[in-house]
Amino acid sequence: MHKLFASVLFLILFSANAQRVDLQLGAALPSGDFGNNDLSKNENAFATNGYTLGLQADYPVYKNMGIVAKLNYSTFGFNESSYQTQFNKQLPPGTSAIVESNDGYSCTSALAGGFMTLGKKKLTLDIRLMTGFLTLTNSGLSYTTSYAGQEYKQRNFSETDAAIAFGWGLTTRYVFTNRLYLSLNLDNVYANTNFRKNEYQSSSEETVSKPYQTYLMSIGLGYDLQ
Repeated sequence: MHKLFASVLFLILFSANAQRVDLQLGAALPSGDFGNNDLSKNENAFATNGYTLGLQADYPVYKNMGIVAKLNYSTFGFNESSYQTQFNKQLPPGTSAIVESNDGYSCTSALAGGFMTLGKKKLTLDIRLMTGFLTLTNSGLSYTTSYAGQEYKQRNFSETDAAIAFGWGLTTRYVFTNRLYLSLNLDNVYANTNFRKNEYQSSSEETVSKPYQTYLMSIGLGYDLQ
């Protein structure tokens, strides 16, 4: 956690000295194992589409190259219906369960790296590579199991893991006044996060890799401080 806080602090300080600052809002789209809905693999997280809020700061250092820092907060849902259908197929005859997510997933990421700008004047394209840290929170699941006319309730509590993150991104920027511009942004972020096995009625502390990978698609409004 302290690494993420240090990254956020760096981003805040960097933003204060940046030449461009961009506030972004858009969709968070899980990919890879993070968005996979196959219960047979422990790595799969059943995440569904959510939203992201981002702050990006750029500091050009030489012609068309510069330094970029980016902070994002993203949330995702959980595919309860797919998980519940597959989970019930594993239960003994005469037993059924209702599965509910406590609140899906949430992620805070702080990345920094370099960028290269293509184009001139009003319309440009930035290509960036970044690394940093993120924290991913899994809110856990609640089970209501029915057997022989009785109901049993169990809740898995939330877990949070911090990991090194890597990302690449594209930004198309259109300048419409001397200071203001609109941006269209695409980011791909990956981290090898780990959580306890999500085993029903199990107290096992064994952890498994549940890699975080997502595409963040957003529109932004930016201000040029130069």
